[in-house]
Amino acid sequence: MKNLRAQIVPVLFAILVLDGCSGSAGHGAAISDQAFKQATDAPGVLVVDFWATWCGPCMAMKPVVEQAEKDYAGKIRFLSVDVDENKSLANQFEIQAIPNFIVFKDGKKVDARVGGMNPADFKKWLDGFLTPGK
Repeated sequence: MKNLRAQIVPVLFAILVLDGCSGSAGHGAAISDQAFKQATDAPGVLVVDFWATWCGPCMAMKPVVEQAEKDYAGKIRFLSVDVDENKSLANQFEIQAIPNFIVFKDGKKVDARVGGMNPADFKKWLDGFLTPGK
């Protein structure tokens, strides 16, 4: 059963992300490199949140990110990546500190932020990706 779950969860997670649904449904789940690539290559804005359960600032950002997922539904997609469950992705993006937020727009990495932010600063940062030309 565990092996079956390991095969199904990344696929379902990718479907949720590519459908524009919240990435928090997969919080803590491993995601395949292929599913991650599909999510980051998709058109529009995607915020990838690299985090871990043992990280205090990550846990403080969790409700901020979850609120942003609701506030920006249909405008910005979010994907949560647990660095402990997705070591290859953390290595690929040279994640050395968390929380670490990487923004992709139309398949290209356009920005990154490391560390916690208060809700107003996080919103201001996200709003910048909704303006034409950024």
